[in-house]
Order: sequence, then structure tokens, then C-alpha cells
Amino acid sequence: MAKAKPASDKIIDATLKLAADHSWSELGMTDIAAAAKVSLGTLRGEFGSKASILCAFVRRVDCHVLDHADPDILQATPKDRLFDLLMQRFEYLEAHKPALRNIAKDFDRDAGVWLRFAGSLMASQRWTLHAAGIDTAGLAGRLRVRGLAMVYAATFRVWLKDDDPGFAKTMSELDSQLRRGEQWLGRLEGPLRFAESLVGFARAFARRRPSQDSATSAD
Repeated sequence: MAKAKPASDKIIDATLKLAADHSWSELGMTDIAAAAKVSLGTLRGEFGSKASILCAFVRRVDCHVLDHADPDILQATPKDRLFDLLMQRFEYLEAHKPALRNIAKDFDRDAGVWLRFAGSLMASQRWTLHAAGIDTAGLAGRLRVRGLAMVYAATFRVWLKDDDPGFAKTMSELDSQLRRGEQWLGRLEGPLRFAESLVGFARAFARRRPSQDSATSAD
């Protein structure tokens, strides 16, 4: 007997199916509940908003890419690792392109939607860097995450218009974006190391101050 699909998955699937034929801004929670064949109470228990449904879909995509990453990926260059992981992502998203095109239209009209989605985008790219064996700690790591998010966002817009089964335009854009990002981070490597050493010094100094102040007051 087939295992029943979790309510959260039914809701995500129904939302994407509706978004393929409807404007994202006009899509209501009651529409989603009806399409998913769940009550509004169940929908509320799983998700608080359409944005949270979309973020859950992003996590689903993350899990798929992470689970299907090439076990030998760490033998490639960092750029090639990221290229492979992001292309896997676009290949998985292809089945949902009509829905994502409609959703992207609303994103373009409403900057607030992008802001609500930004955290999910950053988390997604942080996991991509983890899968590629690239450090995300410290100031340099945060810049890598933000840089990769910008690379992905720029390539995503090209992918939305790319109807080539071979993803020629998408691959070309992604390769170009990753090269530029690699060069940009390369130029920042020296200043970043210096900045991180200053931050480390400042933190060490801050930790030592209370004990030194106590010693002085005791005198």
C-alpha cells in the first residue's frame, strides 16, 4: 500500500500547480487549501503564508540537490563544484518553470516579496557551498554566501527565459557569473584576511578588558 503524502507536500504541490496558471498575487490561501484537498486549519498548521510555502519548496529543492550530489564532486575545482550543483538545481526546477515564471513576475513588481524571500535564498546558497566543500565561516564566508546568492539570482532570470532543452543560455550565464565571482573574491582575499584578523584581535581585547578592569579596581 502506497504511503500517504504528507499534508505539507500536498500543499506545496498544489500551490505550484495553481501558480502555473494564476498570478501569484491573486492566489488565495482558500484556493490552495481546496486544490490540496486539506482544510484551512490544516493549511494554517503547516504554513503561515504563501511565502512560507515557497520557502518550504526551496528547502525541498535543497534536499534533492544535496542528496543527489556527485560523491566525487570535491575532486573538481571550487568553480566546477558550484557549477554542477547549481545546474542540478535548475534541472530539478525545470518541471516547475511555468509556476516560477508567474511567481517571478510578482517578485519583479513587489520588492517586498524579495525581501521576505531573501533569508531562504541565503540559506539555500549556504548549503550549496557546504556541499561544494567551501567554507562559509567568518566575514569571507558570509561574502561567499551573498556572492553565490547574487550569481544564482542572475542566472535564475536567464533560466526562466531559456527554453533550450540543453540549457545552453543558462550554462553560459552561470559559467560567466561564477568566473566573475571567483575573480571578485580573489581580489578581496587579502583585505578579508586582514579584516578578520582585526576582528579577532578586537574580540580578544574585549574578552580581556573585564578581567583587567577588575584587577585595576582591586588595586
